[in-house]
Amino acid sequence: MLAGVRPGLDVIAGGPHLDDAAAFLGAKAQKDRDAAQLALAKLLDSVAGEYDLVLLDCPPGNEPLQAAAVAAARYALVPLKTDMSSRKGVAAVAARMDSVVGLNPSLGLLGVVLVGTGAKSKQVHKVTRDHLTADFGTDEVLFPMSIRHAEATAQACRERGLLAHELERELSKGPKWWEVLRGEAKAGPAGPKSASSVAEDLHAVAMEVTRRIAVAESQEVNA
Repeated sequence: MLAGVRPGLDVIAGGPHLDDAAAFLGAKAQKDRDAAQLALAKLLDSVAGEYDLVLLDCPPGNEPLQAAAVAAARYALVPLKTDMSSRKGVAAVAARMDSVVGLNPSLGLLGVVLVGTGAKSKQVHKVTRDHLTADFGTDEVLFPMSIRHAEATAQACRERGLLAHELERELSKGPKWWEVLRGEAKAGPAGPKSASSVAEDLHAVAMEVTRRIAVAESQEVNA
């Protein structure tokens, strides 16, 4: 575990060990499917009480890891691109959620958020929303905001080890172009102009996640 990666944030990085974990879960499922699906839940049970929120980030297409994650989770948040194969992937995630409902009856779908898409692709977003409405019977499952495609920002964040809002803040501290032109300052490291927009997208999604969890928990209390 990497403790204190950010204030109030600890991280367990999977990296190449995810392949070993998937192989282990796959082999375990051959003998005891339920035990394999609940392996992660039992592991997290010993530490979950120390945190306000535990986020599980699963690689796409890895069935053993996804099954273990949804068996341990209270809510599922599905990132979605607008192409047809990605939309089919949502159905696969739904099927995995159904497969563990007996083990984790409290599991719920928090929503679907569009990622890697054009901010102005309104017609494409509408087509995707229509497909999801047909699949789920409502368009409320889709987050009203999306995370735009910005390869330069993604690359800069990885290279500098920064989150999008941290990258935005770092770039904003640099000298202005007219200060450099006047010789009043030296040019700092260049950065993508999209950092601010991506940071805003991610913040909006985070706020919506928080809102939806609060609403769901409030409904449970009042039920």
